[in-house]
Amino acid sequence: MSPATKAEIEEELRRRGINPHKPKRIPWEQTARPEQLRPEGCIDFILLGGRAGGKTRAAAEDTLRIARQGNKVIHILAPTYKDVKTTCIKGVGGGSSLLEIADPAEIHAYNQTDLIVTFKNGSVIRGFTSEEPDRLNGVQCSHLWVDEFGLCSIEAIDMALLGLRLGDQVTSTWSSTPKPRPATKYVLGLYPDAHVSRMRTMDNAANLAKNFLDTVIRQYEGT
Repeated sequence: MSPATKAEIEEELRRRGINPHKPKRIPWEQTARPEQLRPEGCIDFILLGGRAGGKTRAAAEDTLRIARQGNKVIHILAPTYKDVKTTCIKGVGGGSSLLEIADPAEIHAYNQTDLIVTFKNGSVIRGFTSEEPDRLNGVQCSHLWVDEFGLCSIEAIDMALLGLRLGDQVTSTWSSTPKPRPATKYVLGLYPDAHVSRMRTMDNAANLAKNFLDTVIRQYEGT
């Protein structure tokens, strides 16, 4: 390939929003731990884990996988507006949010005020907050991701579930710390047949700073 041709290809990639020098993404299925992956045929996937255990990344990857199927309507519910925006959708550099793990070439638009991500394949992801459950009134989706569902209000969870009705088979992803809060018990009671995946902070040690792990060990040693 001549230098001119290579330069032209790189320029075209940049025009399409693709960084030609960005390292090739390794498929999530090749790097995830087994407990981070939705089993074949699973309809409702519940991820319970400690801080930094990898549950949010797993839930985001699971939701992105469904969005990549095309023409999907997906809702995300989290305790606060900031949680939806920074933890689930935009991220803060930790590499666990939807926009951090998605290929920029997949994204058509992102409305950060209304928390709407539109994909080029027709899928749409819309974020909602437990603080405003009435905003879930009248909307519908085919897949629902509820992050930190233990901290969400039961009213908001119920409203979100009433909208989970599009298509022949709806699916859901739930991620939270395993503390026995009322909403945690409520969701687990709603889904007795769900696949529940449990993970520990130490399971994700390879992706965490050593001094963070040392602090966690000191905090919980002997408990």
